[in-house]
Amino acid sequence: MKQQIESGIEKRRILDFFHRLAEVNIGDRVFTGKNWSVTLSDAPARMVGRLCIPGTIIVFEGPEDIVKVLVESFRMTHLSAGG
Repeated sequence: MKQQIESGIEKRRILDFFHRLAEVNIGDRVFTGKNWSVTLSDAPARMVGRLCIPGTIIVFEGPEDIVKVLVESFRMTHLSAGG
C-alpha cells in the first residue's frame, strides 16, 4: 500500500520523527524499517496572507496495516491545536 500526505510541520521535527523510527536512512529523504519505507520531498509553499508556509510531501509504503500505524503515529505525534 502507498499513502501520501502533505504536512506543514517543521521539517526538523519530521526528520527527527523518522530518524528515530527507521532502521536505515538514505540522507534526509528516504527512511526504511522492517517492511516499510517513507520518502520525503518538498511541497510547494503555501501563502496565507503574507505568511509563507513550507510543506513536505510524505509517502508511506508497505503493507496496509503497517502504513496505517505509521500514518496514525505521525499524526498523533504532531497533533497540535492553535491558540
